[in-house]
Amino acid sequence: MRLPDAPLSPRSRSVVEGVGDRVVVVGGWELLCPPMADCAFPETPLLADGAVLDTRADEWTPMAAAPFGLVGDHRQTVALGGSLFTVTGCRAGMGCAGPPELLEYDVAADRWVEHGRVPGTRTSYLALVPVGDRIVVHRGSDEQGRSPDLVFDPGTGAWERLPDDPLPEVYDRFAVAVGDDLVLAGSPAAALDDGGVPDTKLLARLDLATGTWTRLPDAPGPGYQLWAAGDGLLLNGHYRPAWLLDPATGPWSDLPVLDGDGGVDLYGVVDGDDSTYELYSVGSLGRDGRARLYDVASGEYLSVPAPPGREEAYDEASTAVGSSLFVFGGQQWSGSRDGTLLRDAWLWTPPEG
Repeated sequence: MRLPDAPLSPRSRSVVEGVGDRVVVVGGWELLCPPMADCAFPETPLLADGAVLDTRADEWTPMAAAPFGLVGDHRQTVALGGSLFTVTGCRAGMGCAGPPELLEYDVAADRWVEHGRVPGTRTSYLALVPVGDRIVVHRGSDEQGRSPDLVFDPGTGAWERLPDDPLPEVYDRFAVAVGDDLVLAGSPAAALDDGGVPDTKLLARLDLATGTWTRLPDAPGPGYQLWAAGDGLLLNGHYRPAWLLDPATGPWSDLPVLDGDGGVDLYGVVDGDDSTYELYSVGSLGRDGRARLYDVASGEYLSVPAPPGREEAYDEASTAVGSSLFVFGGQQWSGSRDGTLLRDAWLWTPPEG
């Protein structure tokens, strides 16, 4: 379903997040770059303006501009307690290579809060995970050296260091909340050092109340993202078989294989208001031009078709709004030598049953 156009200029890579029944869209850039090309950052600054969509009325409202320009990343933006939180190093400009800072946008108050630099970190790439009424801020890899994972309390503004995890050095680190606990997964870096590829994903569970880590069973094979899926966890095989883990009892189970190709790449999990979508290009993913999702209720895969007229669009911003997928902006090069920035907004709702 096409939504009313946002009161924003065309752009791609905005920060977007569903906060209750509203969607916040802020920032982005005007970089035009053909698919698969290696393009230099433009001289124009990142965008800082934004708007909020009320999904009950399909109405947009302008919002206070961010303290500086932003670009979006699914793992670096979350919603908690009526606010959007995002971690970014973009204060220094287009490269977003500055020290990571935590920003909060309070939707009801239309106010930004700058929580300052994330303490004790040596990398600008960090991911956010809401756990209870706090936010875990964790590094994406150990490849450039280990630095502490942290937890932030929005109510007090206090930071705490998490206990060191029991895993060896890993990369492609992902974390998921399981109740009030945190489950961490990573691919062993030692396999790369030996000139091979990992044959598993390593996992551990942290009881935040006691600070106690417990190793979970290693995955049956390599994988990429880790997502919540009902009472379990889904490991995306990334064109290999995918699996489900019951974190309470431990066994892994295989997900279906499509078309006999040995695996499938997934772009999210449909699970009511806990759905997760992680994609930048709805129209160009998958063999049939559709992004595949795992549906918890049916135990089968769903496919997200591209919005009409956007089959060649990419670099858009998207987020979950309950069970639905919200898509905004992006760029498109089909039929144009110069490329076109987009500003249309769409909402896809999974079929019932």
